Amino acid sequence: MLARLLVVFALSLVCAGCSGKSEAPAAGSSDAEKLGFPFIPDPIAHQLGDANVIMAVDLGKFELARFSALVPDELGCVRDLLGKVGVVVIGAGAAWQGHVTGMPEEATRKCIDALAPMLGAKTEPMGSGFRLIAGGDKYRLTWQKDGTVEIYDEARPVKGAAPSARMRGLVAQVPKDAEGWVVSGGFPKFKITSSVAWIKTAPGHWNLVVTAEAAEPGIALPWTQDIVKGFKEGAAQKGITVDDAWFKVTSSGNNARLEAEIPSDIFTRAE
Repeated sequence: MLARLLVVFALSLVCAGCSGKSEAPAAGSSDAEKLGFPFIPDPIAHQLGDANVIMAVDLGKFELARFSALVPDELGCVRDLLGKVGVVVIGAGAAWQGHVTGMPEEATRKCIDALAPMLGAKTEPMGSGFRLIAGGDKYRLTWQKDGTVEIYDEARPVKGAAPSARMRGLVAQVPKDAEGWVVSGGFPKFKITSSVAWIKTAPGHWNLVVTAEAAEPGIALPWTQDIVKGFKEGAAQKGITVDDAWFKVTSSGNNARLEAEIPSDIFTRAE
């Protein structure tokens, strides 16, 4: 699941502005229930009913332009687009979908046209949008009149309903001033019944919090510790030193909690 979620996330970033405009979803009408998810426009939130995992990032607040030096030269058009994207939302579950705001249509179209062959993908124009074919997967991209780009897997069309009460309850645990968050209704393979993660910036560092609930004791703690391990391994590949003092993991019963305070210049140090 995670690998495919990351594929859709990458498509959302790189392919966001790929073609013609269509009508915004009916959920955006004034009669729709106000969900109030942190920084996600309600018309997008009302499309996430199929999602067991919701990932949302307000990239505009992360000042992505400062990471431009980390982008390889062959992805130069991606570097040019950094700092222009707004909010990215991914829903994963029975259906897969992505939503992106703020991407300039013409510049992004040129970028995906240039990158598709490098990624082993090809593109096809469609009546109201654009199809990206990557391996056995076909993704439809459409540009809405409100400037939002929608991306979804053609093999798993979304129902376009509001999230369940349970998912809304998990989202309610995310602080309103969070700049990125992920909630999950569970990962059965790992016996995790729910998880909530969020990140926000503070002067000089990022605050990251991850909570997890498991089906039985002794599961949530190592699952949460593996998040720290994965972060360290990824940083080491970039030549970045990680201090154990940045992380604090606690547990009680079936629950575990990770709190981290990560220097905000950690990635730019390696330039």
